Amino acid sequence: MLGSKPLAVRSSATTEDHPVHSFAGQYVTLLGVRDLAALERAVKACWASLRAEDAITYRAKAGLNGANVAMGVVLQVHMAADATGVLFTAEPMTRRRDRVIVESAHGAGETVVSGRLAPERHVFSSPGLRLLSGSRGFSKQARRLALLARRAETRLGGPLDIEWARSGKDIYFLQARPMTGHIVPTEDLQVWSNINTAEVLPQVLTPCSWSLIRQLQHRMFRLIFKEFGQDIERTPVVGLVGGRIYFNLSVAAGLLRAIPLITPEQINALLGGVRSELPEGGIPQFKAPPLRLVTRFLKVLLSIAAATPSRIERFRRSYRAQTLQFERQNPRTMDLAELRSFFRNVARHLLSEGRVIFMVAAAIGWFERLRRFTKVHLGDEGEILAQQLVAGAGGMESADAGLELWGLADGLRGEPEVIDAVRESEDPADWRRLLQGKPSGVKFLQNWERFLERHGHRAVLELELAEPRWRESPVLLARSFREYVNSHEEMDPVGRRQRSALAREELLGACFSRLNGPLLRGWFRLLVRWAAAGLRLRENIKSSAMVQFAALRRVLLELGHRFAKRGLIDTANDIFYLTFDEVETLDRDSRAMVRERRQEHDCHARMQPPPVVVGRWEPAAEKSPGEAHGRILQGIGIYPGLVTATARVLLDACDRETLRPGEILVAPFTNSGWAPVMLTAAALVVDTGGLLSHGSILAREYGIPTVVNVGSATRVIRTGQRLHVDGARGSVKILD
Repeated sequence: MLGSKPLAVRSSATTEDHPVHSFAGQYVTLLGVRDLAALERAVKACWASLRAEDAITYRAKAGLNGANVAMGVVLQVHMAADATGVLFTAEPMTRRRDRVIVESAHGAGETVVSGRLAPERHVFSSPGLRLLSGSRGFSKQARRLALLARRAETRLGGPLDIEWARSGKDIYFLQARPMTGHIVPTEDLQVWSNINTAEVLPQVLTPCSWSLIRQLQHRMFRLIFKEFGQDIERTPVVGLVGGRIYFNLSVAAGLLRAIPLITPEQINALLGGVRSELPEGGIPQFKAPPLRLVTRFLKVLLSIAAATPSRIERFRRSYRAQTLQFERQNPRTMDLAELRSFFRNVARHLLSEGRVIFMVAAAIGWFERLRRFTKVHLGDEGEILAQQLVAGAGGMESADAGLELWGLADGLRGEPEVIDAVRESEDPADWRRLLQGKPSGVKFLQNWERFLERHGHRAVLELELAEPRWRESPVLLARSFREYVNSHEEMDPVGRRQRSALAREELLGACFSRLNGPLLRGWFRLLVRWAAAGLRLRENIKSSAMVQFAALRRVLLELGHRFAKRGLIDTANDIFYLTFDEVETLDRDSRAMVRERRQEHDCHARMQPPPVVVGRWEPAAEKSPGEAHGRILQGIGIYPGLVTATARVLLDACDRETLRPGEILVAPFTNSGWAPVMLTAAALVVDTGGLLSHGSILAREYGIPTVVNVGSATRVIRTGQRLHVDGARGSVKILD
């Protein structure tokens, strides 16, 4: 045999490859042996590896008696393989039998087994061998391997770890061993992320807010899961990590896999590109009859496709009308029984309107269609063109709040008494005292109150019920307003937005000239109009929901005052440390429990969990983030523009520091509550966020060059440093 074909010389010890210990990689394998002298050296090397230090240490840790260990040597023909790899007939970490995993690479297999080369991975469901993840280029051959491995498993009687090679069209199994190792619980492999939640819920939640949000998400996601014949009760979709809300990406991946016609590539895109990081063993298997899944899937597609902007607008108006009924109620005039009943009614309405999530999905769906169109037909690989086409469309309540506040400040020209009062204090109560009886002051205060009537239900952390609304505590508004008054000659955000809208119209015309045919142009025009309307409606629906949150907060505070008078809690604000169920039934002294929960809340506030967590987060094991290397930070470009200016790092929109006109705002997150601060920024750099986050939508509406999802901006950048922001490329350069 030697001389005509090379050999593979493999070690095979007596304690190797059984269900408890595999010894994989501990002993020697030598490839390409061509003559007797090399063969002799290879065999001796295999024998010698039995007494190698690593092997002795491995056996000692495994509790094996070295005196009973012997080494055999296996000779195999070493083929010139076109592709090689390993495969598992069960999920390696959990031994789940509903997965077959095939890993492959071009050339010799030793690079895959040794870990020197990252293989291409394909995951199949079992039975049926449906492709769950992996590129489709190699999927047919990978499926053939999976089918052969299942047959080998049946013959050998258990889950296998198999090394394989392909030469031409022939497949060879080089080695098969029982799968070994410690079995990891499924929940320890599930991936949690706050990448999609940190923008709206970055802070530690109070028990009251968490009990509401948990019920909200449960009802909304249960509606979605039900449409696909799935059961949400088996595993949570959201949870708390360090007291903050996180989303279960593994459950989302499992649900998406269960939906017919969705490809692995689409799953990866929908999960924000983190699909490859999800341990296979943590992804649940959702099972339902295929015909039922297809029927439900088509039903959902048709309902979303039928949700035109006009239909969504009708829903928004109806939804807003219902919420305004709660806003008109005065909790202070109610007795305790009426108050609790009102609390239940507001909460029930919030929890019952599950259609909101479908309407929001349909609204942002039009923007997704526009992105695909511009990429395919207009070469918009960077996805900036689609964002410019929806900028400055107007009618967005959250954006209007900032612009109206600026208009109120701009209208004070020629009103020195009002300007002096605003400059003297940032407290609106002082304005009322200083301007009492003065005609110009009365008019200004009336305009201020009308502004609060329209927008006073908003807040920076508005999904947290313990967070005061603008109407209650207009600190952020007053600081921003005073800055507007002091510097309205230096900035013109209204003009910038108008220029953005004009640029949008010019861009729209340029795009028309590049499209061939009236049908394509007509479809493009419709997509642009509906995409802009969809994003506007999404923000306006959220604004309506926040009216209900504000109403719920008012009734909770009133209940808190009543409970505090009875000695059940210390202060009215303590009510936010009770759950909804406890609020409804509270009739005993809960002060000690509230103090304990406040301490836990404060403890969590001092922690900083990472954005992605696998399994359970252990704060003690968490390493502190190091300083980023290099002077260029990369994120996602939201609105184009080149800006070189001074940075202002604000960790909180209500920070005592204020953004100066022309500065670059650097923030951990932004949302609708940041609108007054964002309005005068020269550019925006944000740690979190994506194309469709609330802060990104606002930035486009204002025409502010913006980069989001930078990750470490607030840790790396310091106030006063000069930055160069490229909104198109999504880059931030630190100049000093």
